[in-house]
Amino acid sequence: AISVFATLLGTVIGLVMALIKMARIPVLSQVSAVIVSYLRGTAIREIPEYQGVGGDFDSDRVEPHSPGLSDRLWYGGGSLRSAEWAGSAGMNWLVSNISSYENGEENFARGQRAQIDAYRAAHAAAHPAADPADARVSVARVFVPIDGATAAQREKYAAYVEARTPRTKQVHGGRMLIAQDVSGTNDEIVDFIQNDVAYQAADDYLFELPFEFELADWKHILDQLAGEIGPRLGWQPK
Repeated sequence: AISVFATLLGTVIGLVMALIKMARIPVLSQVSAVIVSYLRGTAIREIPEYQGVGGDFDSDRVEPHSPGLSDRLWYGGGSLRSAEWAGSAGMNWLVSNISSYENGEENFARGQRAQIDAYRAAHAAAHPAADPADARVSVARVFVPIDGATAAQREKYAAYVEARTPRTKQVHGGRMLIAQDVSGTNDEIVDFIQNDVAYQAADDYLFELPFEFELADWKHILDQLAGEIGPRLGWQPK
């Protein structure tokens, strides 16, 4: 699981990257190295001598310290450049339903697969002694199963996908691609996932819940994912 702290750190790093890009200062790798070193417990200041007032709880490192957190960082991106940067920085790689139009590739899955391949290549080049299994990739998608749904839910899900599909058929702003929202039977969803070339290259597959839906819909989706779809893809509860 991705810790809340790691997720917040990814957001901070993303903001720093944006500021650096605007300032045209090529120090992304240095920023990453400093942040990771702090998480590993590198001293960031000298501790003044204890004067006997209050508790002696001072520390020279970032607190609270979480052993191993620096090896569990994830970076969320959606371009070849960010994929290569994350790999070089030694972070794990998270991709979702927003990606980039690059090298003339309009197929969302194939474009994302190219990013995953670029990430792994960059990680291997920058960290030749690392275990390839340490370079983890997670792919996130939205699926809305109709098996077990009520008639009203099926109608709602069909309208949801129909309204959102047009945005997946074009390149936005000359740069952005949006993944298809998939609604169908469990058989159709499993077949779609197994034929997704990004899924084939990933270590983890994350199912995202449509935030526009209600609790009953989320329960239905989770029930189908955990009871039917997940096990057919090799997932088992722990």
